[in-house]
Amino acid sequence: MKWTEANLPAFSNDDGIEIYLDENYQKGWWQSCPDFKYLYVHDKTAKDTGVKNCITMFKDGYEEGYFICEKNFLICDEHEFSAYDTYLNVLEFGLDDCAESSVNHLIDYLFEFARYMGVKFIKISTKEDFSNFYQLISSYASAKENDCIILKVNSPIEYEDLKHLKSYADDGITFEQLCFLWSRRFTLERRQCHLKIGDDLLAVDRKTGKITFPNFVKNDCALPLILDDENCGLIAFLTADFNLAKERGLTVGLQIADLPYSFALLGNEKLLVFNDITLSKDVFDILYKMESFFGVKKYSFYNVSLVKNSLWQGYSFSHRDLSAETQNARICLDLDGYTLYPPKSAISSYKEFNEKLNGLTEFGIAIESNDRPFKTLSATINKDKFEFLLVNDDKTEKRLSIAKEKFLKTLKNACFFNWKKVYKKPVSASNFVWAIVLKFGQDCLTYQGANDVPKIWKYLLNELLLLINE
Repeated sequence: MKWTEANLPAFSNDDGIEIYLDENYQKGWWQSCPDFKYLYVHDKTAKDTGVKNCITMFKDGYEEGYFICEKNFLICDEHEFSAYDTYLNVLEFGLDDCAESSVNHLIDYLFEFARYMGVKFIKISTKEDFSNFYQLISSYASAKENDCIILKVNSPIEYEDLKHLKSYADDGITFEQLCFLWSRRFTLERRQCHLKIGDDLLAVDRKTGKITFPNFVKNDCALPLILDDENCGLIAFLTADFNLAKERGLTVGLQIADLPYSFALLGNEKLLVFNDITLSKDVFDILYKMESFFGVKKYSFYNVSLVKNSLWQGYSFSHRDLSAETQNARICLDLDGYTLYPPKSAISSYKEFNEKLNGLTEFGIAIESNDRPFKTLSATINKDKFEFLLVNDDKTEKRLSIAKEKFLKTLKNACFFNWKKVYKKPVSASNFVWAIVLKFGQDCLTYQGANDVPKIWKYLLNELLLLINE
């Protein structure tokens, strides 16, 4: 039998008792009902993490008792069982005093659930002081150890699709990666893990970690892609949106120089990245290069952070607006403590200054350094165009005209509202001096620096060069 074909029926009898799996696993009777005789929690300081299963017993619709447990695996030979054998770890137990005569039904169902889960034993920690519960459960115990009680499960179901959910000596992928593939509906075999959807096959070689993609996926990388945390994100996307990827086409293995990330392109309209880049302090630089290199307006990230020693591996994802986030990150660039989400006051100042830029009449920038892209660049407005004079190091001049809308867009991207009037650091081996002048009729704004610049400086120069070289 396969795990996906298994079914655990609920229990009911003529006395009005019903027992079934309940999604509401946050009970805490050991705290809220401290006067009950039979209570238990494995760790009073534990936080609510991981995937839980709750078995709840009702009588005539009234909740009388429960077990909360999680499926886990042994990382080494222990309790007379072998590494990778699975077990149920009991996390919590509660019983109404009036239900003491019915508790055997609840415990029997716990064993039935354990057989259904295919585990070898049930483990109950004795770390905390719940002597009444330990006495109650001891008659079912197959072993008592210094820190736990072991309840052996007879005849657990052996699922054919879980037979290879264990690490082998020649595996090139980790056990957590294996669990992730299993959670994404892959069939696990001795040599390969694969997911077949229609006529398409997505596979991972267990020995090498090599990913084999369906024919509609194009690999832009010269080498095969190997399963790692990043490519687990790619697997998460493919298994979640397989039909979308097949319909629009998917290119994987894309790289941008100087960025330690892999990208994929869905059709020609959306970029995929397999890390949450919004958490990086360099998020603007990353977004800037993504937008410049790929020229798309939307992106999504699929982020997998594998949990050590856990059967249950999930992922997070988010669909984002690349253009809007690049602009937000640009506004944040010279704001201390902000990377992607500027405060409302900054957005207001940004818009206010950019409205002022619409009245710009003259612009000038001068640079003195050994590696400057030009010596001076000046412009004056002439109807709907700015007339430019570019002076290079060799004193050669170049004249050009640029549409007012294009040039002002470049200046608006500089976020002048947040610039200091003067940037200055001590003299260095290669001095760097610059100045920028903005004139609005009779009004004039000046920014200057010596061996220091605003963080957005290199992006402004880059965009000016792109503009004058079009």
